[in-house]
Amino acid sequence: MAKFVDPEKKWKATILIGTQEVNLTLFDAVEGVHLKSDFGQTFKKLLTENQHYMAGKMLKTLTSPAGENFLRGDMFLLVIMFTKMAEKLFGSVHNLLFSVLDDGSIEFVASNFRDMTERTLFEVLNIVREKPEDVKALLIATA
Repeated sequence: MAKFVDPEKKWKATILIGTQEVNLTLFDAVEGVHLKSDFGQTFKKLLTENQHYMAGKMLKTLTSPAGENFLRGDMFLLVIMFTKMAEKLFGSVHNLLFSVLDDGSIEFVASNFRDMTERTLFEVLNIVREKPEDVKALLIATA
C-alpha cells in the first residue's frame, strides 16, 4: 500500500487549550486529498448541534516541514478525542490539519498518525459527522 503521510516531513503546531500550550507534531500528506466545499458548512452546523464540539482561535504556531510559518487564516486543525468505543477502533486523539483553498474546497494537509490512510481519514471524519455521540470532544483550532 502506498504511503499516505510522510513521517520524515513534520509539521509543528502549538495550540492553546485554556491556559496550557500543547505542542503537536503532524506528518505531511504525501498527496493532497480534497474534501467537498460543504465540509466547512457541515462542521459549522455540527458546532451548533453539539456542545462538546468547540471552535476558537487556539492555533498559536504552525510551521511547515520546510520551516515556513504557516499561521494564517486558511489553515485549521481538528483535534478529535473519541469515546471508549471509537477509541478502540481509531486510537485516542486525532490531530488533522487542513487548508481551505481558493475555490472553497478543503485539502487534508497532515495527521499526527504516521500510519494514517485515506480510508482511516474518511472513517474518522464520518464518525465526527454522523456519530457525534462517539466523540468525547472536538476542537477546531484556527489562527
